[in-house]
This record gives sequence, structure tokens and C-alpha cells, in this order.
Amino acid sequence: LTEFVRDVYSDLMAIGEGARKSGDRSDISSDDEGDEDFEKRRLWDRSPLTGSNLAMAKLWLSKARKRRSFGRVVSGIIQDHKEDKCSLCARTKETCASLVGGLSKGGLRDPYAIDDLITQFEQKYSINENDPNMWKAFFRSKAEYVTV
Repeated sequence: LTEFVRDVYSDLMAIGEGARKSGDRSDISSDDEGDEDFEKRRLWDRSPLTGSNLAMAKLWLSKARKRRSFGRVVSGIIQDHKEDKCSLCARTKETCASLVGGLSKGGLRDPYAIDDLITQFEQKYSINENDPNMWKAFFRSKAEYVTV
């Protein structure tokens, strides 16, 4: 048993991330990066952003941070609305692999529903509004839930 564990451990340690080994299928690509990808990244312009490029990057980062923080604030509310059966096929926990609570639009699960809710929130209050309690109250009044 000790010898087997030692062999498995040495095999695992010898595996290079994404490295090809003999016997690998040729129709499945490896995670190996090509030299041209590495070269493109190496030559990427590293000068600081200015003007509209900087404004766009800041806007994107601001929206991503807001989506992440607002999503965290309401994740418990979404899970509290998870039902015991699938909203689409009516399967229960016993007959379904897993049931997940989420947001919907028009009765169908929509992974971008939170983005629409954030947009509505910003239109009603302000694009700079970040109060979590105000967001939760708005979310509770507008969100549609689904279990799939």
C-alpha cells in the first residue's frame, strides 16, 4: 500500500499543468500556451490608460464591483425563495439532481436579471446609490424568483 501511494504521489507531482503526455488523445487540446500567445501578451502595450479608455475601464470596473456587492447582499434572499420543486418541470429534490434558486424574467431563469434590476435601481435612485438596505428593499419589491 505504501508503495502504491508513493507511486501515485510521484505521478501526480510529475504532471505538468497542461503538459502533454504520451498516450494523450490528439483530438483534445492541452492547456499548453502557444509561443505566439505568449509573444502577444509580452508585446501588449503597458502604457497607462488615458481619456475615454480610462473612463470606460473605470465605468466597467465600477459596474462589476456594484454587481458583485449587490449580488452578495441579496444572495440570501434568493436562496430563501428556493422552492422544493423545479419551477419548470415540477420535479422534487428526490427526483432531480439538484435544485437551485435564481432570478427569472417572464418565468424563465435569467442569469442577467440582476443586471436589469440594478439598472432599474439606478434609474429610480441614482447611479451612485450604494446603500445596501435601500437595494434590498428595492430588490424584494421587484425581483422574480425561479427554482430550477
